[in-house]
Amino acid sequence: MKSTCPNCGADLDTAYQASTALLSCPNCGWSIASTRYRPIVDDVETYSIILEPGNEAQPTILRAISRLAECNFLGARELIATAPAVLFTGSALDVLEKTSELEVAGVTTSISPSFPYDSSGELKSEN
Repeated sequence: MKSTCPNCGADLDTAYQASTALLSCPNCGWSIASTRYRPIVDDVETYSIILEPGNEAQPTILRAISRLAECNFLGARELIATAPAVLFTGSALDVLEKTSELEVAGVTTSISPSFPYDSSGELKSEN
């Protein structure tokens, strides 16, 4: 959800640092800070990152899988060959961080159970 500046109507930028959210206007400089927690912080569900079939054993993909699954390149190749395979299980915050690293490397994954958060840790809008 985009917020607008009460002074000039421009779209506000949102930044999160620890438990603080900062809304600021790139146009006029208006800003406000809040200690509102993102919903992902309170999520107690355990999520799994699943390596999907169809990934290629390219160096960047092997490196990312090796780092996350804590295995060598041979182990990463085996995971690719036997996909689907669970690479990581943990909290929503950890899964968000790990998934973004895998996306940068081009690794195709899914999350189980269904992950209700966007890339900033906010609940996805149901439009």
